[in-house]
Amino acid sequence: MLCAVLVACGGGGGTGTSTSTPVVVTSTLTGTAATGTPITGKVVAIDKNGRTFPGQSDAMGSFTVDVTGGTAPFMLSIVGSSGGQMVSLNSIATAAGQTVNITPLTDLIVSAASGQPGGASLANLCTSSVPADLAACQSALNSVNSTNLSAAKSQIASALSGLAGSLGLGAFDPFSTAFPANGTGLDALLDAIAVTPATASAPVATIKLVSAPNQNLASLSLDIGNPGGAPVAPVSLTAPQLTAAAAAANALKEIRTCMNELNALYPSTLSTPPSSAALSKYVDPTFRIGGPNAGSTGLDYDRIVTKLTTVPSAGGFAQAGLAFVPRGFSAFDFSPIAGTGSTTDTSVLPVSTPAFNGVDTAWVQMAISVDSSGVNNWKFIKGAAQGAGSTCAGWRVAGFGRISMHMQARVSKHITYPNGATSVTYDRSLPLHINTSDAVAEGIASVDVVSLAGALRTYDSTTPDGVGASAIVQLVTPPEAVAPAVRPTALGILYAQGSKTVNGPEAISSCQDLKAGYSLFGVPAVSGTTVCYDEAALVPGSLFKYVLKDAAGVVLYSYAFQVPTIPLSLAFVTANDAQLFPQNISTTPVNAAGLNAVKGDQTDLSDKLSFGFANSTVYGARAEHCGVGLHQAASGVQTTGPQILVAEQPTRGSQTSCTFVDSQLNSGSMLLTAPATFATGAFSSNYMYIANTVLGNMAEVSLPFN
Repeated sequence: MLCAVLVACGGGGGTGTSTSTPVVVTSTLTGTAATGTPITGKVVAIDKNGRTFPGQSDAMGSFTVDVTGGTAPFMLSIVGSSGGQMVSLNSIATAAGQTVNITPLTDLIVSAASGQPGGASLANLCTSSVPADLAACQSALNSVNSTNLSAAKSQIASALSGLAGSLGLGAFDPFSTAFPANGTGLDALLDAIAVTPATASAPVATIKLVSAPNQNLASLSLDIGNPGGAPVAPVSLTAPQLTAAAAAANALKEIRTCMNELNALYPSTLSTPPSSAALSKYVDPTFRIGGPNAGSTGLDYDRIVTKLTTVPSAGGFAQAGLAFVPRGFSAFDFSPIAGTGSTTDTSVLPVSTPAFNGVDTAWVQMAISVDSSGVNNWKFIKGAAQGAGSTCAGWRVAGFGRISMHMQARVSKHITYPNGATSVTYDRSLPLHINTSDAVAEGIASVDVVSLAGALRTYDSTTPDGVGASAIVQLVTPPEAVAPAVRPTALGILYAQGSKTVNGPEAISSCQDLKAGYSLFGVPAVSGTTVCYDEAALVPGSLFKYVLKDAAGVVLYSYAFQVPTIPLSLAFVTANDAQLFPQNISTTPVNAAGLNAVKGDQTDLSDKLSFGFANSTVYGARAEHCGVGLHQAASGVQTTGPQILVAEQPTRGSQTSCTFVDSQLNSGSMLLTAPATFATGAFSSNYMYIANTVLGNMAEVSLPFN
């Protein structure tokens, strides 16, 4: 047996010589990566000697990493997407061949055992290409000995034993208990808790009970630099609390069952949209997205049913693979807060209200497969069961009853060709805007100002991190003079903050990015006070409040807004450029001169311009939209006339190309007011861009279209 495993042994007798050929024995690590929802992303195993072994988790969070030739122990890090939200978590394997899970619990235990902050902090060290980072990662890995690991694991398991029992889980090992990420077993426990990791600035990790947002299950005081020195302070739950947790877990399981039935109406080879009768079983009659009185373009029950039963080419949402993915319960009840009717906002965020009322109303973090904005909070209402042929227990989606605040993390890659060479710069930002057309159409016609409060600061070059005083950002309606040129229907930051912005009319940059150096991000130098966001204070789940006011400053409504994702770190972006941004970009025609030849004197450019591209599957990047801006040719050397065409169009499910058609645009127009010739050459100022949604971020690449 041993001979067969190690070598191909020579057979037969006699006096002749024999030869043996070495056989490489393959060693693997397998497991599940989940937060309660599967994590799809890049897995890296780092062995005792600093060697790295890459892997990939699938749609169910399952992974296998080949660690042949590696020396245990192995640090496991995953950076990926869980229900549309970016996550960075860690785990550890003490030997090859093990089943090793990667979850918020394993990350917490590794953090305690190593004496280092977990989450993205440790994951970034262990997946970095910087030698000093990898050395720090290896130091942390070597600190995770069996004594420290066993102590931390035992404390965490003990703190959660009561809750685990109420969920029918019983004894479990966070690292080795096998489970599918389907809301049962260990996954049900992950659904029931919310883990906040310790950081260098806030070295206390907490485990909270989702069904009671103010209830700690345990806290862990991380003694940074002291491996294993992180005792856990468990909290004993009362019988009613355990009962409520079990009821919440069951409700979430029911909601997922209902959404799976809804998703089955949109198979990957959809030929005919579902009927209204089939679709309406999963939409509550009170459904609303928009203000209190959704108007002509707001979405109430009738309109959402129509949209979900109409194909995209006819203005609907019914497309192959459309999927509603409940990630878990929201942090609390996100019901809109009524306005005060005065110029002073006195509304308080309902942070103590459970997301599940224990009976028939729940707020759930949900991602939609075709929505680029990551995870958002949606309301569900339980009514009568769906009837024969259904296992859904009556849960229906009810929207979120508020005007949408657009605040998705964005990373942009800018390609230019100065002096014939290729130059690449990056910038990261948080776009902030509310469409005034939404306000008007959704029943709040007098909105003129939006105040946004949260992890927003001012840039201060005199501080070590560039972070200054906190700031409440004002979004105001664009003046008439600029409305035709720049997002005429958006309440944007530029118009209120004036020149105190860096990244355009609707976005703010990281304070830390600004501190790092302006040339790196391709933005002008900043003097004085500049609005920015503080990376240290902006984490997934950060809360903001946006307050809608009329022109006189009277408060109309207040809403809670939870940041679904945060901008990816610059180190991660540069190291994973090919996996985040569209690649192999081509255009048909190849340039503006070619477009001039194709269009001739025509003024409708529909079907005249297409972009081709490719995407990596490592982080599940999906093309979301493409855009173009073209200028008129003008007389004179190196002179460009006014911009005469701006258009943005969703890719509508295509992952290889985008063809501009006027009737299918998000914004702008493919119609010229009169025959014209586009500017060509290096000074044309023409541009094009393609945007992916990946890890909850919008990853956009822009380049000249000369």
